[in-house]
Amino acid sequence: MTILKQSLETVVKEGLYQLDDQFVLPQAEAMFGGYVMALAYRVASKHAIFEHPLHQSCHFMGPLKHNEPIYISVETLKASSRFHILDVVFSGKRPLFRATYTFAKKRDSSYFCIKKKWPKLVPIQECVPFIHPKSEKKHFFNTFNFLLEPSCKDFMYKTKNRMQVSGYFVAPKGDVFSLLDIPFLCDAIPPVPHFKYGAKIGWMPSLNLDLQFRAPVHETVIKCVVETKYISSGVAQEDCLLISEDDKLLALSRQMMMMPS
Repeated sequence: MTILKQSLETVVKEGLYQLDDQFVLPQAEAMFGGYVMALAYRVASKHAIFEHPLHQSCHFMGPLKHNEPIYISVETLKASSRFHILDVVFSGKRPLFRATYTFAKKRDSSYFCIKKKWPKLVPIQECVPFIHPKSEKKHFFNTFNFLLEPSCKDFMYKTKNRMQVSGYFVAPKGDVFSLLDIPFLCDAIPPVPHFKYGAKIGWMPSLNLDLQFRAPVHETVIKCVVETKYISSGVAQEDCLLISEDDKLLALSRQMMMMPS
């Protein structure tokens, strides 16, 4: 659709951008992680010599806030006849975010095997709108709809042992999701450990996130399954699947998040 409606970066010189001062959505003092990843992907895709993204590996090193200049650098790490690997770094007074991207000349569709099928979602007509606690403000959940399966509707408020949230992202009428939206959507759902620990979890900072792009994206509806399987040593692992309405795998991600101390 895309989440990033306007250009937020100004070219300083070849391979270096300055982030505009009004880049942060008003729901927080710092830029939401998925928003950072979507912006980094856009910068990388401008410089990629191939059009097919395969992988994005991100490390979060600090919050991106309004009150300091933010610069974005992009550098080629490797370019061959098949792949182009780029490094994108957001820096203020110190490095704040880093992502490495792999783009490919073409996608090989000669081989196909899915050993474990993703959960079957209830029909979209039976789902309920997700109402974020900050939805009365200008918030990114006001830019598109997320419909939750009925069993997940209270996951931010009522504790359960089942730490899985599933539902449908729905683009605004007349709009579609694109590849640029995928890094945002894979990190859009509030932390699933809310299910087990309730609202006291609040916000959980991401340490790193790996995202695999598996197909082109031109969808009005995207199925989403987010699950946390392992919480130990103060961190949680969260996996996300993004699936087309006709059951095609679009992307999958895995991230490590810090639990509250």
